[in-house]
Amino acid sequence: DDPDELPELSRRLTRRERAVAREVLAQLKGLEEQAPAALEAALAAQDAEAAVAAVPFEVWGQAFEAPMRELAEEAFMVGAEHGAEQAGLTIERAGDSRVPWNVVNPEAVAWARAHAAELINAHLNPANIEAVRAAVVRALRAGWGAEKTARVVRASIGLTARQAQAVLAFAERLAAAEAPLAEAAQAVRVARYAKAQLRLRSVTIARHELMTAGNIGQQRLWQLAAQRGVLDTSRLVRRWMVARMGEWPCELCEALA
Repeated sequence: DDPDELPELSRRLTRRERAVAREVLAQLKGLEEQAPAALEAALAAQDAEAAVAAVPFEVWGQAFEAPMRELAEEAFMVGAEHGAEQAGLTIERAGDSRVPWNVVNPEAVAWARAHAAELINAHLNPANIEAVRAAVVRALRAGWGAEKTARVVRASIGLTARQAQAVLAFAERLAAAEAPLAEAAQAVRVARYAKAQLRLRSVTIARHELMTAGNIGQQRLWQLAAQRGVLDTSRLVRRWMVARMGEWPCELCEALA
């Protein structure tokens, strides 16, 4: 995507996307690295639930919550500052400000704390757990040995269930080829494919979280301004913002903008 063709708030948030995606990717890779030897033992015993229980999802989630809270708080403030500019206001740390920093910033901190906890506990961890479970069940059903099963399941840690299934399906296609590659070569290709899926997930999470926090910050700034009597909500109108990329938007979306 060309950032110059995105709405202004999206452009500001997109500048942080690569850095946030790298942080998310590092955290997701860390989850795989934390999987203990108990995972291999559970896979050798063909016990899917024991394999899921062996991965320290809760501990990982607690460690991941802090960086996610920080990025949400930062993106919230980017959205708030953009919202202030649109309303002809400023957010000042000191002095006579109609929307002071010490009012807006606590809003960012409180929202980021609650949102990060919800993100980890209600979305990321359940998806991670389901992905490992799906990978184990499919690998065992395919009749793979414990070593190959452990290798592919480990590669699936941090993915969504759909992505984990895609990794397993890719491994199955390699194994079922008319002239299959050597086992080691197959392992390299599966690992490369899984890493690409993990990178894709990290970018998806980063983009979604940045845009969510930024938009919430913008909306909350307007709400605070209205509560303090410095924004006349009776004059507000809703306007659709469209990204102009290539042949987009279509005529229908263009008419709404």
